[in-house]
Amino acid sequence: MLRGRGKPGSGSGHASFSRAGIPVLMFTGPDVSLIHSADDILEEVNSDLLRDTVRLAVSLLKSRNPFVQGL
Repeated sequence: MLRGRGKPGSGSGHASFSRAGIPVLMFTGPDVSLIHSADDILEEVNSDLLRDTVRLAVSLLKSRNPFVQGL
C-alpha cells in the first residue's frame, strides 16, 4: 500500500486533489489489505463501517468549514 507513496501517478483517488491544493480527508477501515487488489470487491465491504463512515462524512459536510473559519 505504501510502495507508491510520493511517486507521480500514485496514491488513492484523493491524491490528485491533495496535489492540487484541495483539502482532503480519507476514510479507511482497520484492514486496508484488499484496497486496489483483485479481491477489492463489493462483497468485501463492511456495511456497518460504510454506514458509519457516510454518517460521519455527512456530519462533517454540514459543520463549519475549519479551513475557512479556523478551528
